[in-house]
Amino acid sequence: MATVPLHPTGDRSSPVPPPGTHRFFNAAFSLPGRILVSWPLAGGLVAGGFLVAATTLSPQMTLSGVPQMTTLLFLVGAGAGLAHGALLGYLCHDPARTRVQVLRTMMCASVWVIPGLLLAWVATMWISLTTSMLVGSTPTILGMVWLGVSWLFGAAVLVWAALTGFQGIMAALRRWPGVRFSAAVTSIAFAVLLTLFLANPPEIWFTELRVTSVGAVFLAFGASVWITMPVVIVLYRLAQRVVARRAS
Repeated sequence: MATVPLHPTGDRSSPVPPPGTHRFFNAAFSLPGRILVSWPLAGGLVAGGFLVAATTLSPQMTLSGVPQMTTLLFLVGAGAGLAHGALLGYLCHDPARTRVQVLRTMMCASVWVIPGLLLAWVATMWISLTTSMLVGSTPTILGMVWLGVSWLFGAAVLVWAALTGFQGIMAALRRWPGVRFSAAVTSIAFAVLLTLFLANPPEIWFTELRVTSVGAVFLAFGASVWITMPVVIVLYRLAQRVVARRAS
């Protein structure tokens, strides 16, 4: 006769759920999972939404060109956020867990990335039209509602990504000494890039948009975190291996 596995407390009325039932939910709520899900959303929102909204639109820029540019920047930001979220999620995992367990958890959490990106893309499209709606035309009540909801959603995602990122960085600092050095170099790179971008605001590639002071902050932060930090981490790890081989 088939038996029902008992709950650890011995209560027959509370059968243990079969393996894998809550795997996707547990993975999404773990720290590596939260980073893996929140960072692509935040990257797409910053690059495609907030950065475009913070730029100075040229007089020749029309609404027909905004969706294509916003989608392109959203994909670039989401891809960069996914790559860096996966890297930080792996670096901050619990030392008691094996590499296979961590990668399996992150793969389960990645299932939530696609629906999250769809919602973030819709919000990004509305955020990118902020300047056009408030300055270029008379906004409708429904449009203003969607715009406000999109900004609230975007702000909530950025706060979520910042909190999980801070927790992940702190966990990684305790486990990987090289992350501390990489964070210091990234901070210096951010200060240098911000100074250069504020002195001479750059123009976004393949567009006629030149960033404002707010856009310069976003651009300097993204360039330092998405480019400088991973390069420094990789070079630091390679240098550690070279020193270890020479010492042996």
